Amino acid sequence: MLRGARLLQLETALLFQRALTVALGGCNACFFLAYARRHPRRRLGAGALALVNLALLSESVAFGLLPGLAETHSFVAAAHLAAASLSLAAAASMAALVLRHRLRRRR
Repeated sequence: MLRGARLLQLETALLFQRALTVALGGCNACFFLAYARRHPRRRLGAGALALVNLALLSESVAFGLLPGLAETHSFVAAAHLAAASLSLAAAASMAALVLRHRLRRRR
């Protein structure tokens, strides 16, 4: 019985962690998108950070919240694909920033 109670506490803590990640990722993404509009010279960097936060948000939804709520596996698979695509876009945008920085330093 004690083991089951600990498992329930861990599941509750994990659900809270995922929900908090969704909330914070959404707030951060909104901040960086607004920042990109206000500061055109920082648009690419702010957009990359917004993508990173959207990827964190989508992965928390797809891998943490949806599997327990969704009844169709195809919907969960589509959510996983969307989350993975956002992660790839975030990684690619960060790689573009690094490449741009390195190319500018060589001049």
